[in-house]
Amino acid sequence: TTEVHLGMSFAVPVGLPRASRISVEIPDAQVLSLRGDPNHPHVLDGESEFAARVVAGGILLVQSDGGCHALRCVPAHSTIRFNFIANVSVAAGGGGGGARG
Repeated sequence: TTEVHLGMSFAVPVGLPRASRISVEIPDAQVLSLRGDPNHPHVLDGESEFAARVVAGGILLVQSDGGCHALRCVPAHSTIRFNFIANVSVAAGGGGGGARG
């Protein structure tokens, strides 16, 4: 297994309603564990909060209602960023993604 920084950024063209789910597929690797990166906090517009959990084939981000009572908890035209430290297992010959510093 290898510990990596896993960063994701999404441009949101329309407002996301409460309890939205974002499924992130991670090909060629199995995410074994996941935790927030204390050196790179998530960036979320609005009053939204997301919980992350490992699922087969990637990560599921589930928006919680933590303090948001609006119909749309993530405003349209915003960018949201998630940063994690993940323990991953990469198949031999896999890992076709690139790293950015």
